[in-house]
Amino acid sequence: MISVVIPTLNDAPGLTATLAALTPAAIDGFVRKVIVSDGGSSDETFEVAEDAGAAVVTTGFADAIGQARPWVLILVAGARPQVGWEQAAHAHMRDWPDKAGYFDIALPGLGIGARVREAAARLGSAVFGRVLPAQGLLITNQQIQSLGPVASREDLLRGLGRSQMRRIGARALDSNTKRAKSTKFRGHRRAIDTRAKCSALILSRFAQSRASAYPELCVLCALG
Repeated sequence: MISVVIPTLNDAPGLTATLAALTPAAIDGFVRKVIVSDGGSSDETFEVAEDAGAAVVTTGFADAIGQARPWVLILVAGARPQVGWEQAAHAHMRDWPDKAGYFDIALPGLGIGARVREAAARLGSAVFGRVLPAQGLLITNQQIQSLGPVASREDLLRGLGRSQMRRIGARALDSNTKRAKSTKFRGHRRAIDTRAKCSALILSRFAQSRASAYPELCVLCALG
């Protein structure tokens, strides 16, 4: 059904985690091919890919994409689609063949900080079309070719735009803790914090007895 393309550069542990998460879908036949697009790794990336039966392409992202069809799932090393993602992806492919799909991000940890960053990422994707690397990208090879030459995942996102992407209704865990705490997440969080502070100011103009009439504002204030 789909081919998976995983760009890598010296991230053997992350690749191991992603391949492990894809194993059930490969056994079921939903994932037909895995292609590792490597940018010159000097660690054990090649060994991990070969042990898993994945093809390795060292001549660029475009060449790797060219070998993937008809549907392509682009994942970074360390991204782990969660239980039920196959059903969500299948529904997207059936009902929205003209749109690219992406996962909701899931971050390790039980604290409020991780949940806020997840909410910030969802907001950034829905409003601004900012799809983080660990959110993946599910897209047809035909749609990729219509965008012209692409040298990276970022080229795809620039060519697509927000209107041509949608949530597929499944989550992907980012097991790369350094990436999970990156500046992009902090930027999204600042956007949410700003909205929360504005909402708090709005709430302050209403009597306490009427606050219950605006639960969405209370939620935003809680995030702040």
